Amino acid sequence: MEKNNNEMNNDFFATNKMLDVLYKRKLHIAILTLLGLVAGAIFSGPNFITPRFKSVATLYPSNISSYSEESETEQYMQWLTSSDIKDSIIEKYNLYNHYGINPDAEYSYSEMLFVYDKNIKCEQTVYDAVQITVFDKDPKVAYNIVNSIIELTDNKIRRAQLSKFAEVVPNARIMVDIVRKEIDSLSSCMGSFSDKKTSLLSSPEQMELAMKLHSANELNVEIMERYLSSVADASRNFTYSNIISPAFVADKKALPIRWVIVLFAGLGMLLLSYVCFLIAENFSVKKK
Repeated sequence: MEKNNNEMNNDFFATNKMLDVLYKRKLHIAILTLLGLVAGAIFSGPNFITPRFKSVATLYPSNISSYSEESETEQYMQWLTSSDIKDSIIEKYNLYNHYGINPDAEYSYSEMLFVYDKNIKCEQTVYDAVQITVFDKDPKVAYNIVNSIIELTDNKIRRAQLSKFAEVVPNARIMVDIVRKEIDSLSSCMGSFSDKKTSLLSSPEQMELAMKLHSANELNVEIMERYLSSVADASRNFTYSNIISPAFVADKKALPIRWVIVLFAGLGMLLLSYVCFLIAENFSVKKK
């Protein structure tokens, strides 16, 4: 019990000591905190931190063929974040020069991808939409990059799908020709029965031939529909993004948020100065 009382007394005196230091040094701490706030305001200015503007577009993907159990949004995200889309943006906007990266330096591409991913973000929202966000020192560049990413992704998906449809068309045409040849052959055989002036359904052979011709005509209609559909798909100019919220050129900066920097600079200086005075007071007591 006595030991617990001693511990409580020690905690009480320690707390009193901390409050005593805070009271004795309040003026110094206040001045240093003010200096921290001023420093935060100065060093968060445009002369030290380049302002960055934000451009955002939100869209839903459409007309995307599914290759697996992934949703259309997940499929679109795979196209959107592919390396060749990034490379195309890097080349189109000369981002090595724009971001001040030496392309001849070792690991320059890795550095470029790091800066790219920090400034250009493609994310899936909780509502299964896709959001493209670009930060840049030039608001017009940020806006253009967003639209270029959408356009390049649409073109890439279109090329892939047109290539697939182009493979389907010749195969469908071959099937059409095969069925038509079969119909011509069966029609010719039916014609030979007519030339002999026999009843159309007067024999089992004629009945079987008629049934085959009927089936071939039905198959021809089905295959012709597939063929015409594949031709239409191969010549159609699909779009793959339904833009819900288009990008726009920002008229004010998004980063840095100066009041946050100033606040943290002031709080940091407040804590640092207090800890330093507390340590100094402890050293002074030990010397005495």
